[in-house]
Amino acid sequence: MSYAGDDLLYIRLPGMPVHGIPGSPDRRTQWAADLSVRHRAHGGQLNNHSCWLRNLLPGLEAEHKFTLSPGTDIWDLAVTTHQHVRAGTIDGWICEHGNDGGFTQGDYTSHLFAITRPASERGYIAFMPAIDGPGYFVRRKRYTRDQTLRREDLTPAPELTADPGDLPQIIRDRYGLTPAWGATYRRVRYNVMLESLRTGHVFSIMYDRCTAEHAGDLIQAEVEYVRSRTLRASSKWQILSQLSELRTWTRDLLTRSGITYMEDQMSKLTWLRRQRRLSMPARDLAGTQKPLTLRERDHH
Repeated sequence: MSYAGDDLLYIRLPGMPVHGIPGSPDRRTQWAADLSVRHRAHGGQLNNHSCWLRNLLPGLEAEHKFTLSPGTDIWDLAVTTHQHVRAGTIDGWICEHGNDGGFTQGDYTSHLFAITRPASERGYIAFMPAIDGPGYFVRRKRYTRDQTLRREDLTPAPELTADPGDLPQIIRDRYGLTPAWGATYRRVRYNVMLESLRTGHVFSIMYDRCTAEHAGDLIQAEVEYVRSRTLRASSKWQILSQLSELRTWTRDLLTRSGITYMEDQMSKLTWLRRQRRLSMPARDLAGTQKPLTLRERDHH
C-alpha cells in the first residue's frame, strides 16, 4: 500500500491466514483464488490511492497533553523523538510510512472564540486562515472540561472571506451561537508521526508553542490519534490503549530529558481564559466600548 523507494508496506486482508506448502502449484492456485475474493471485497479502498486510510473515531479527538516548562526547546525534543522512532526504540512502531519520513511541521494563526451557552455547545470555535488558498479552516470543539476525549469537527471553509473582526457575526449566522469572548494566537508545532505495525493506527507525538499578546507562552507535548491504515474493525478501547502506551513512552522521554512538565490536559481555551488580558480589544462582542474584567468575560 506504500512504497518509499527502499521498502514496501503491506496491509492485512481480513480473514484467516493461508496455510500450506508454498512449493505446491495447487496450493498457490488456491491461495490466489482465496485472496482475490478477499481483495475484491475491499476493492474500493484498495484500488484507490489513500482510501485505505480511515478515521476510526469520527467526530472525536483523542489526545493526551503535557504542559512543559517555559523555554523548553521543542525542536530538539521533536528531533530526538523522531530519531528514537526511526531507530525502533518503541517496539512495534515505525515512522508513518510515505509521509515525509514521519516528520511534519506547522506554523499558523488561530482566531478562537469561547462558547459558554448553551451547556451542550460549551467549548470553542476557531478559525485558521488557509495558507494555500482563500478562506479558513474551522475547528469546533465541544467539551465541558479539559479531558482526553472531546468532540471535534474540522471543516474547510474556502468561501469565508471575513476579516477576523467579523468572525463573531459569522458564528452567530452559521451556528446560532454567541461567543462569550475571543482571542488570537500563533501556533508553531512539530509532529512526529508514528504507525503501529500491529494495528495500523497512526498517532502523532507533537510538540508545540503557542504565543499571544499579554499571555505567557504555552509549550506542550501532545500524543494524539490521527487515523488508521487498516481494513479490519477496531474498537475505541484498542485506540485508547495504544494512546496510553505512547503517553507512557513520552512521559519517560520527558523525564529522562530533564524536562519539567504537568499532565494537566490544558486546552488552548483554558490557557487563554487564564490570562489577565485577552488578545482581542477589551470590549464586549456586541460592540459596547466598555472594558470587561476577566470574571465578566467568563460569565458573559
